[in-house]
Amino acid sequence: MPQELFFETVQRDHYSYTRLNRAAINELRTAPSAGGDEEAAHALIDLLIDDLPQDPEHDGLMDNSETGAVIRCLKAVLRRLGIEFEVPFHDKQGYYSFRMEHNNGLITDLTRVFAPARAALERREQTTFTGGLRGLRGELRNLIFAAAQKPEIVWRDVAGGVIEITKNKDHCLLYDRPVGASGLTWSELSKWWHLQDGHVRDV
Repeated sequence: MPQELFFETVQRDHYSYTRLNRAAINELRTAPSAGGDEEAAHALIDLLIDDLPQDPEHDGLMDNSETGAVIRCLKAVLRRLGIEFEVPFHDKQGYYSFRMEHNNGLITDLTRVFAPARAALERREQTTFTGGLRGLRGELRNLIFAAAQKPEIVWRDVAGGVIEITKNKDHCLLYDRPVGASGLTWSELSKWWHLQDGHVRDV
């Protein structure tokens, strides 16, 4: 998701200017993105890194209130993904104070600030793409496969590995039975397939 989608161009009589699209940000904060919340979270982080001032001559496009709106949106998107991440400031003025408090040290580098959120997103994406989500004791809880369209997944119990597919559920298969130490066998998968929806199917 390109961060340009978060901006809009305002036309005046003799000029135009770009500003944050507050309606798009508010919509994303309250409802999942059509393109996937993972991509939206990455785009919001990119937006904050690009726009927050790294030097006195760079003020960025967003004002204090708009920066706060983007941070709140990012936190809401991450929560939907089951990721708890606390940004150490709430708006642009808070970022100024954060930098002053830490004497503009390495800890204030925005790439480092958002690194934990990036890492959590990458772990989640890797888990989704490899198809296995595990519970507290490391047991395989969900196996998603044969996806004709990318499913949108919401964590219902992060620690327990409980998920819900909220989009494109009809375009993939979810094996949610216990998997033993020997792994998932073709025989077990075949039995599960026969019992889907209470109907006997050809394997």
